[in-house]
Amino acid sequence: MQTIIAPNIEDSNFGLSVAINDNKLAVGSTKSVHQKGSLYFYALDTRITSQKIIPINDVDLNVPSINLNDWVVTRSGITISSLITDINNLTNYSGISATISNGNLILNIIQSMSTTGISGI
Repeated sequence: MQTIIAPNIEDSNFGLSVAINDNKLAVGSTKSVHQKGSLYFYALDTRITSQKIIPINDVDLNVPSINLNDWVVTRSGITISSLITDINNLTNYSGISATISNGNLILNIIQSMSTTGISGI
C-alpha cells in the first residue's frame, strides 16, 4: 500500500479529483499555491518485494529439487554454494535472487502486481 500526501499543507482540496490509468495516478486540486488549481502526477510502484530468511541448517541439500513458492529449483550439486548458484541462474523466472548472510540463506523475491481493472475511475 502506498500513501500519497498533499505536497502543500494548505492544500485542503488535494485529491478532490483522481484518475488512474495503468500504473499512473493523477491527483487534482482546486486550490493550491496562489489560489490556482494544480494537477499532480505519480507513478505507482507495482512491485512487491519480499525476503525470506532460512537458516542454512534447515536447508536439505540432499534432495534433487527445491520448491520456492511457485518455482522449482533443480539442484546441480550438494553444497549451499551450488544451491545459491542454481537459484540465481533461474532463467524461467525473474525477480528471485539468493545470498548467504550470517549463516542464513536469504531469498529476495520481487513480484509484479497487476493494476488492470482499476482504470476508468
